Amino acid sequence: INLESDLLTFRHTGGLLHNPGVVDIKFKPEPIGLDFKGNRISHVREGSQASARGVKVGWRILEINGKLAPAGHNQIASLLETLKKAGGSILIRFGTKPPSIVFDLPPPQRK
Repeated sequence: INLESDLLTFRHTGGLLHNPGVVDIKFKPEPIGLDFKGNRISHVREGSQASARGVKVGWRILEINGKLAPAGHNQIASLLETLKKAGGSILIRFGTKPPSIVFDLPPPQRK
């Protein structure tokens, strides 16, 4: 069992929480220009890399460089700083739509 892989598959193929609206954006190892609370984008700085690449307030950070993004704000900020210092490009997968709950209910039975 690979929990991370199974969770990614679950997120991207339907599962209980289904969100087909994702976008991958590559950033240079420089200030990205995002403010976020948890994993949700709260502000995109004008003139920043994020602004130039079309990132929007309300999007969620789902993955960073192909791995599930940490759950908390501080962990995400720390990871992004570490990656910027390492000097390589940073690939962020954003969720662009709020997740929706998918119910698979049987049809009502008639009496």
